[in-house]
Order: sequence, then structure tokens, then C-alpha cells
Amino acid sequence: MSTDWSSVWLNPNPPVLLRILAALYRFGWRAYQLWYRLGFKRPVRVGAPVICVGSLLVGGSGKTPATIAIAELLHVRFPDLSIAILTGGYGGSKRHETTVINPGESALAEEVGDETAMIRQRLPWALIVVGRRRVAAARVAVDVGARLIIMDDGFQHLPLYRDINLCAMPARLPNNYCLPAGPLREPLDGLTRATRVVKMDDDAIKVPGSPIRLDDGRTPLPEGAPVIALSAIAQPEAFEGFVRSLNVDYQGSKRFGDHHTYLRPDIEPLMQKAFLVTTEKDATKLAFLTPEEQGRAFVVPLQLRFSSEFEQWLVDQVLGISRRDG
Repeated sequence: MSTDWSSVWLNPNPPVLLRILAALYRFGWRAYQLWYRLGFKRPVRVGAPVICVGSLLVGGSGKTPATIAIAELLHVRFPDLSIAILTGGYGGSKRHETTVINPGESALAEEVGDETAMIRQRLPWALIVVGRRRVAAARVAVDVGARLIIMDDGFQHLPLYRDINLCAMPARLPNNYCLPAGPLREPLDGLTRATRVVKMDDDAIKVPGSPIRLDDGRTPLPEGAPVIALSAIAQPEAFEGFVRSLNVDYQGSKRFGDHHTYLRPDIEPLMQKAFLVTTEKDATKLAFLTPEEQGRAFVVPLQLRFSSEFEQWLVDQVLGISRRDG
């Protein structure tokens, strides 16, 4: 049986064994970081400015929604600027190679990961380059014409130089321990590397929309319908709370681990009981549903809205980089 780590991390004093493992993890991170601090390794510049969007947390901090919102903002403010999105492709079969997804091309979650597939759906105009080797992916992006790169979930990826280093953080942390005793990928002093910490519920607010039918992207969820909240995300509580608040007959929730690949046995028993309401990320992994089943599945669109101050700050940063680089 898999461990519910989110429950473990709610403990401000985790078990001793986990704290020992966290100390070893922290030591490993310090050693890795030291190579760059001492200059034995240097971040690589690739010929185009890089905006990194990441977090100290292992999941659920809003990194990918922030990447999408930043790309949308800059696409509107700088319509002639060729923007590429770098993703790690976590959970996809092609993450160990470099894959270019040109504007308008589709992206399959099983190949490039659910977050990349979600980015493609939200940003059909964008060039996306997928691969866990971010320097190689960034070079490919520049080779095919990118003039600005937005790297999703790359705060701990030190090999690639970034001009703007954004770190998305929640208002509160479950505890302050590194993995596996807590949710931190690195100690909290890593925030000093950030150009700016993006504070959720302050600089950015997650705004869920009304559920729409999976097959047509328009039809609303019937009022009073029996529903089950389906998710495979790091922190499902807010999503489930939103579904519960709707004018529906809430039948409960079904949770899977983050990035879980759905199979038909996961879904069929649920659809026999109720309509399914799920997240945009999870919806990318339900392509196997029949047309009839897709008519009984609904997606909650999520918008990340930045404060006007943050938007102006980011635009000014990009303008400054443009003037610097000529």
C-alpha cells in the first residue's frame, strides 16, 4: 500500500527515521549545490533569456498554473516575441529524450506527461520542448527560433542559467523538513536564489471555473447531479472542497497518487455511480473513455490570476532584459 505522504508531512515532528533520511537528503543537496557555489560547475547560457518557474515544494504549489499564466501574460504584452515552454515531461515515456511540440501540434500525456499535455491544451500557440535534460532542451528551443524560454518546474535544476528565477510558495507549509520527512526539495534558505518569491493567495490567486463537459468543453454540469471528485494531484483538498460547494449531490472523492496513469478499472466503477468531476491535469489522461463516458465526465478549469503589481513587475523585468541584450 502506498504511503499518504501529505498526511505524514502534516506532522510538525516527523518520526526520527524520516528526520534522519531528511538530513541525508539535505546533505546531498548541499553537496550538489556546493559545486556551483565554488565555481566547479557553472550554469549554461543558451542564447535566449530564461524565466524559471519553480518551488521548494515537491508538489501542489501552483508551478504549472503559474507557468501557463506567465506565458499568457507575456504573449499578450509581447505578441511578436517567440516564447518556448520547457517541461520535464514527468510521467511520460519520452522524458529521457528531447521532444519538440510545435504550435498547434497535439501532446499525449502518456508520452510527454500530464502537465505538458495540460500546457499544450491551454497554450496552443506555444512552442513546447520536453526533456529532463533542460540545457539540451533549451538549446533546441533556441535553434528552432525561441527568443524567450519559460522553464516549468526548474528551480532545483542548476545547470541552466536563468535570468528571472521565480519560486511559487504557499501561505503556509505543513512542516519545514526536506524529503521524506517533509515536502521540501531543498532547505528554506534556497529562497535566496529567487529573483522573487511568488506568494500564493497574495501575488497569485487560483480561481476555479464552473465544470464543463469533457467531450465538448462547453456543456455545464447539471444542477443536482450525483458527482464524484476524481483527482491524481499532490494536494486535492482545495479541488474537492470546490466540487463539494457546487449545487450537486456530492457522492465523495476518489484520490490517486500525483501523476497517476488512469486505467479503465479505475474509472468504470465510479461512472456507474455518478458523474465524474476532475481537474484539467487529470482530464489529459482520460482519452480512453468512450464518447458516452466522456459525456458523463466534467472538467474544472483553473485560472491563476496575478496581482497587477506582480504583472507590472514581470513586464518591467522582461523589458529590462530586452534592453540589456539589445
